[in-house]
Amino acid sequence: MTITYADFVSSHPKPVAPDKEWRQWNDATGKFSTEAKVFNQVLDSFSTVKLSKRDGNIVEVSISKLKQSDKDYLRELREAERLYLSQMKTWRDTAAIYGVEQQVHAARLEQQVLASRSKLSALQATRTQLLSSQKSASSRARRSHTAIVWENAKQRYRHKLDEHGMRAVVCICGSFAALVLPFAFFAATYNSVLFGIVAGAGTAIVSVAAYKLILCGTDERTEQRICQHRSYKDAARGEDAETRTALVSVELSISSLRDELAPLETCLLIVRRHDKELRKENAFDSVSSRLYNERWRELRGVPFEEFVARVFQHLGYQVEETPTSGDQGVDLIVIDRDRRIAVQVKGYYNSVSNSAIQEVVAGMKLHRCSETCVVTNSRFTKSALELASANQCICIGEDKFQDFVFGRLFQCI
Repeated sequence: MTITYADFVSSHPKPVAPDKEWRQWNDATGKFSTEAKVFNQVLDSFSTVKLSKRDGNIVEVSISKLKQSDKDYLRELREAERLYLSQMKTWRDTAAIYGVEQQVHAARLEQQVLASRSKLSALQATRTQLLSSQKSASSRARRSHTAIVWENAKQRYRHKLDEHGMRAVVCICGSFAALVLPFAFFAATYNSVLFGIVAGAGTAIVSVAAYKLILCGTDERTEQRICQHRSYKDAARGEDAETRTALVSVELSISSLRDELAPLETCLLIVRRHDKELRKENAFDSVSSRLYNERWRELRGVPFEEFVARVFQHLGYQVEETPTSGDQGVDLIVIDRDRRIAVQVKGYYNSVSNSAIQEVVAGMKLHRCSETCVVTNSRFTKSALELASANQCICIGEDKFQDFVFGRLFQCI
């Protein structure tokens, strides 16, 4: 049974990385305190941990100097990461097996399709030969039938002449007419006796040949020719009947083979499409992972705008950048066919207030957009989220940035 990549993912959901929450970190003496989240994998080091602060700066802290609650949190996070890596390895192995099985299945189907197509080509060539043989047999049967009709007509004509004793009279009169009439016609027309003689002699020869062909035959000879033509006709008809029977058999075989070939070709197309989807998903996830692992939390201003533009392009959207000055609160215009989204990008340390929502909503009509979005590597204030909800503005903060990069917020084109 062929399953799609979507069915595979639904039956084998991809493991989710453990969430690294913002929390207050303190050392055992109380001298060190900062709000941050774990930046690196805690499995990478058992002595120190890298923390990402709100301003994007990275600090490295000795684990032995942290409070016990922070150590317990790191221990739990380490176990969660170990479980995630184990589950991810299992999932990748299963996905690889699925991909190999799909490729083997596709190769097997392709062999079956090629074999069926080869048989179909051979059957079609046989059908062409049979049709040619049938045409030839039908033509021979018609010629034999015409010859039989001709022999019977000659025989009937001779019998009628013999009944009235007119065979000799017809021969003499015909020869005389064939000799004299053309002679008189051409001699009078061209005023040449020689030309008339030549024309009359030629016509007389033709009439004598016709007499020999039609009137000089015997019934015994005619019956022999009729029997011969009848045997030719019967043989041709027999060959025609055999050819028709063979044609029916070949047509049935072709029809049956086509019925077998159609589902095979459909199945092969489905398997190839599934393999293409799998390769596309793997390539997409690889690029998404590279983008997400960049230091986007530290970016400010134009570099962060360029990074967000790259993410939208990775998701398949066309991106237009507005002028640096006078953009009326719109930094990027994201286009998908007739859909235009006005995007404001905020590379901030502090929380984004509702002024960003007001600016992008105001600039939306100026840039002929139908939707709005604000992207930040920080977070939004409560009033900003309330205003965005009232204006149907999409807010993407650091808590949703992973879903944004991996195409789970905006549908990939």
